Amino acid sequence: MADLAIPKKDKDIQKTATKIIELLGFYVEGELFGLPLKEVLEVLRVVEPVPVPFSSPLIKGIINVRGELIPVLDLKSILNLRPTKKGERIIILESPRGKAGVLVDEVYGVIRLNEESLEPNPMVGMYSEDVNFWYS
Repeated sequence: MADLAIPKKDKDIQKTATKIIELLGFYVEGELFGLPLKEVLEVLRVVEPVPVPFSSPLIKGIINVRGELIPVLDLKSILNLRPTKKGERIIILESPRGKAGVLVDEVYGVIRLNEESLEPNPMVGMYSEDVNFWYS
């Protein structure tokens, strides 16, 4: 019965339609990166994080966002980049381990890509060990 509701021409379009991925684009030391938009909760102007004694050097500190303490990760340290510019935005994310903020230089905006146009990152092993501690 559902077959009668969709004309044949529309069925062919559905089969060939590609999945669109939405990313929040941002810059860190002049390089454009993207995070899945569905994981982004908000973007804030930089608030100086309060350092946490004995925490990982990858954690810049914590910030208070409407009564909730959020750890802020320093992407430049995670990616072993030499900082030449001070971060101007904090992107608040929802991960399997809870909320976290990442310090970035500049937010580009929403990027929409066809899933088919993406290629695997040839440098995954170089950065994935440090980054996966939050998402694993």
